[in-house]
Amino acid sequence: MTEPSFFRARADGVEIAVRVLPRAGREGIAGLRPDADGRARLVIRTTAPPEKGRANAAVIALLAKALGVPKAAVTLAAGETAREKTVHVAGPPRELVARLAALAARDGDLTAPGRAGDRRPAERRPRPPGPPAAASAYASDESDENEGIGRG
Repeated sequence: MTEPSFFRARADGVEIAVRVLPRAGREGIAGLRPDADGRARLVIRTTAPPEKGRANAAVIALLAKALGVPKAAVTLAAGETAREKTVHVAGPPRELVARLAALAARDGDLTAPGRAGDRRPAERRPRPPGPPAAASAYASDESDENEGIGRG
């Protein structure tokens, strides 16, 4: 089985690359999103502020619930004060890999632009045709006559 790039199986569990969106409007796992290097990260939204470890605690609780493991099995491996974190989940790697793969496949291709917390639109829609723009006093076909005006 090939693993998606947002997690790695280890002997004692899995490591998951996450991107945390604190102070979000709602809590939950928002899918996958590429980071600056193009690697996929699991996007987790939390309503908790990034103060005094509250957002980290919320991330641990959300991941534990989504993976069906106790909160004590989920620990922060890296990125305690950063939005991009590495989370370690202790447990049988095969079961955790299967749960993570199912979690990623739940919404199809979550790495497409415009999905999973990406604020950029997937594609720009063309504007509907409207009335023609009003003619400007500065845009005229007589540009040769006025070429020297205003240049000093």
